[in-house]
Amino acid sequence: MGTGCISYQVVQEALNVVTRKLGFSVGDARALLAQVLTPLWRVLPSGELYERGLTFCDRYGFCFYDSMIVAGAVESGCICLYSEDLQHGQRIESLTIENPFQV
Repeated sequence: MGTGCISYQVVQEALNVVTRKLGFSVGDARALLAQVLTPLWRVLPSGELYERGLTFCDRYGFCFYDSMIVAGAVESGCICLYSEDLQHGQRIESLTIENPFQV
């Protein structure tokens, strides 16, 4: 425990959702960025990351953005990716997808 990480894309998506859908003020979004997202942010874009993401698009049929999140998780050495958008229990290399809302 205590070893979570997120990619740049997750940072972008989180800030978009909280400001556009959840009504966070810019100040609240900045606080979320500083206190929660930035400390977890480990994966930056690179040519290799995009190549791996495209490979996952092709191999697993994921949309590009989901493929990039999976690629970031694999690249950073994660063993578990929490997502409600992907297949619960699916294994990709050493990564297992888990839906945190599945009972």
